[in-house]
Amino acid sequence: MPNPAVFGQVVTFTATVSANLPGAGVPSGAVTFMDGSTSLGSATLVSGTAVLPTSALAVGSHSITAVYSGDGNFLTSNDSLSEVVNQDATTTAIIADAPNPSVFGGR
Repeated sequence: MPNPAVFGQVVTFTATVSANLPGAGVPSGAVTFMDGSTSLGSATLVSGTAVLPTSALAVGSHSITAVYSGDGNFLTSNDSLSEVVNQDATTTAIIADAPNPSVFGGR
C-alpha cells in the first residue's frame, strides 16, 4: 500500500483478523473497508486476511477503517489508518504541425 499515493494510483488495503488469546481458530466472513462514512467495498477473509485494491480515492487525506463484521464464533472488530493521496504530476508536449524550419508566409 503506497502512502502517500498519487491520484489514480491503485492502493491495496489489507486487513488481518485473528483470535485473541486464550481463544483460538480463524475468523471467517468479510471485512468492509470504509473511507470515513463511505464504503470502498468488502473483501472475504481468506485464512484470516482480506484484501481490497482501489483507485477510487480523491486527492486529500482519508480516514480508512477496516470493519470485521464477525461470525458465529468471533465478535466484530475494526482498525483504522490515515491514507494521503497527492495530486499526480503531468507532462505537456508540444509539436509543430508544419515544416520546421518554416519560411515566412508559408504553410
